[in-house]
Amino acid sequence: MTLTRRETLQLLLAAVASGAMPAATGAGACVEWADGVDVNAAGALGREYLKLYPLDPALKEVLALLRAPTAALDDALRRLGEMIHYDYVAGRTVNLSGWFVSRTEGCIFARIAMCAR
Repeated sequence: MTLTRRETLQLLLAAVASGAMPAATGAGACVEWADGVDVNAAGALGREYLKLYPLDPALKEVLALLRAPTAALDDALRRLGEMIHYDYVAGRTVNLSGWFVSRTEGCIFARIAMCAR
């Protein structure tokens, strides 16, 4: 089943917010993150983000958090949630195809875009 861009965005953001993102490393992480979502739709949002912020320093931190080992997953997801929250509080949002998302969420989509290549 292919999801729309809207459904993909909602599913990915809900997964991050709920701590449902699986712990995996390397290329396997991309497959696990993409389970049940349209990687092309998420990748399109990520590529859009990368065009706007190609040198975003948060990209490395987000990648490290998404690659957290199972033992550190709870802390990594808590940190991602905090980063997303503080982005919204500070007004660090970006418009991706009509969706206003936090810069951290944009970094998550960018990482998925990198995986989809």
